[in-house]
Amino acid sequence: MSSTPERAAWPSVVALIGLAVGGLLLCGGLFRAPWSDEVDCGGRSMKPGDRCISSNNSSTYEERREVRDNGVWFLVAGGIAVAGSLVTLAARRRPGQG
Repeated sequence: MSSTPERAAWPSVVALIGLAVGGLLLCGGLFRAPWSDEVDCGGRSMKPGDRCISSNNSSTYEERREVRDNGVWFLVAGGIAVAGSLVTLAARRRPGQG
């Protein structure tokens, strides 16, 4: 049947997409992860109760800290996506499996 080779390629295609998406999530997580406890507003350190006001938005210390802390989940999701994709690709390229 002619659809068998096309269907067999789908796991590899999905794994490559997962690898790309996972890589983007990892990069996003690296930039958003809380590498220090400091919360800043335009390079200035903030304290609880402070408000950051910029030309296009306004946010509180707590809101900015929550956004910063979400970077960890980008790292976790990206790591899982990359690992799963690499395992899938490695399994597909095992010797003896056409």
